[in-house]
Amino acid sequence: MSRFWCILLVFFILSCGDKGTGPEIEPEPEPIPTLRTSDLIIDLPGGVRMAFIWVEPGTLRAETPVINSSTGEISHHIVNIMAISKGYYLGKYELTQPQWEQVMHTSHWPQREEIGFTEPIYPAYNISWSEARDFAKKLTDLQDEGIYRLPTLDEWEYACRTGTTTTWFFGSRSDSLSDYAWWGKSLDSAQIVGTKLPNPWGFYDIYGNVWEWVQDGFYIDRVGPFRYIKGGSYDTSAWHASSIGFVPASTSSRSPQLGVRILREGPKVVQP
Repeated sequence: MSRFWCILLVFFILSCGDKGTGPEIEPEPEPIPTLRTSDLIIDLPGGVRMAFIWVEPGTLRAETPVINSSTGEISHHIVNIMAISKGYYLGKYELTQPQWEQVMHTSHWPQREEIGFTEPIYPAYNISWSEARDFAKKLTDLQDEGIYRLPTLDEWEYACRTGTTTTWFFGSRSDSLSDYAWWGKSLDSAQIVGTKLPNPWGFYDIYGNVWEWVQDGFYIDRVGPFRYIKGGSYDTSAWHASSIGFVPASTSSRSPQLGVRILREGPKVVQP
């Protein structure tokens, strides 16, 4: 719990500054695994499919710098050890509108015919944490095997980092962020999924486009439950669109910037 509050304070301080680049405070990343294709594809009604990538279990130690708000210097580091004991599948893309519609039979966005597209696929948005959880439950009921849910904070970050310990999986500066993410407050809506470069394990839009709900959260008396959102959005700073960026949101919050990436619990399966 202390880790969440400490890091959250850091991001609120940092987000008030220059969003272009962060201080050069971390080593360059170690060599990282090769890009993979989808490891699992499941079929939904209406010919819609979902692609998942397998994440092997492992441990990763990453340090988050805490910046002195007065001097701009690093005061200390918060250490996060991500110990992933079981492998899991994580959505190759953010949950899309067709996927949501085929499972939930609802929509929270303009009809596609009204905005001039049919084939390009946009992320599902305006989704509360509770609705994202309900989607995962209904998807589990639809499938013959596998349990679907939201990823934990560590599961999301572990897949995002791909073995790296820097602020972004491509290094300690945000110069290359636009190659991988829709971000930067220059857009007024979410963009088609998969149109930027993926991270080295094959996950698209893990930074930017829409914030992604995770399981973890906390409760405040007389206010209610909060859960964390990760990865930033199309209207966010570079520090939030990073491996370490997250903010809390009420479980009932709905916004054009709020989406989700679905996890399927292991074990790993071999498709024909």
